[in-house]
Amino acid sequence: MPGEVKSRVEIKNRRQIVVEGVENVNSSDEDKIALETNMGILLLKGADLQITQLNLESGQLSVDGYLHGLEYVEAPKSARQKGKGFLTRVLR
Repeated sequence: MPGEVKSRVEIKNRRQIVVEGVENVNSSDEDKIALETNMGILLLKGADLQITQLNLESGQLSVDGYLHGLEYVEAPKSARQKGKGFLTRVLR
C-alpha cells in the first residue's frame, strides 16, 4: 500500500534476526540490544548478540547470536511528559 510504514522482524532459528524500520540503536551489548524503530522501542534479549549489519538510511539491522526474546516497550505518559530518560530506567 502506498504511504505504508515498513516495519518487519524476521527470526531464523533463533540465531539470526533481521529488523526493518530501525531509526537508531540506543544501546548494544552481548545480552541486550535496544532499538528505536518506527513502531516504538524494541528490546532484543539473548546471548552472544552481535550487530552484523546496520544501515540507518534503509532502516535495516541484522543481528547474529542466540535470541531469548524480544519486546516492544512504551514509555509511561508521565515519563514522556517530564522528558526523563526512559531507556536509562529500562536498561538499569
